[in-house]
Amino acid sequence: MLRKQIWQGVFPQGAPIGFIDFEVLVMLELSGASIRNAALHAAYLAVLYGRAITMGDIMAGAKNEYAKTYTC
Repeated sequence: MLRKQIWQGVFPQGAPIGFIDFEVLVMLELSGASIRNAALHAAYLAVLYGRAITMGDIMAGAKNEYAKTYTC
């Protein structure tokens, strides 16, 4: 799946990443650009809280992307 490849490649090597369930992430209907933005949002949250990137951070980023897309 292309989305899975995008999700797996979006975080730089060496980034502090916790458990990431890519099978869940591929079900999110996000474009490649939105995946990148969600990952960036997740990385900012992780830095803000001084920890590894979590699924919760990524889902918060995805929610942010959905809000941008579906807000009138």
